[in-house]
Amino acid sequence: MTPTNATSIADMPVSEAALTAATSDASIEKKVCEQSGKVSFQRKAVDATTGAVSYTDVVYDEAKAVFVNQVATEASTSTEKKSCGAGASSGKSCCKKDRNLVQKVKLLLLQVKRMLLQQKCNN
Repeated sequence: MTPTNATSIADMPVSEAALTAATSDASIEKKVCEQSGKVSFQRKAVDATTGAVSYTDVVYDEAKAVFVNQVATEASTSTEKKSCGAGASSGKSCCKKDRNLVQKVKLLLLQVKRMLLQQKCNN
């Protein structure tokens, strides 16, 4: 598959093989940008000891028929920052920004619960 106007691997059209592989691998999540409609994939990993969840951007390697880390595949070919559209700031993808915000809110709620529990125990 050779894109005509792609500026990086992330801009290549999504193949049917990539979509099929993503649905058969539980660790791969398909993301669709609300602004541009661009499809991307991320590998979800959960730390067994802490339960912390991390995501790594991946692309489908047609020749090997596997998902590979996007950073490794683009490191020498692209220096431009990713974004979902003109509204994205600081070069981060809008999906990552939303996920980080959700994680921060969850952490804040956990801290509030702990504080309320401590107040209840002190009274």
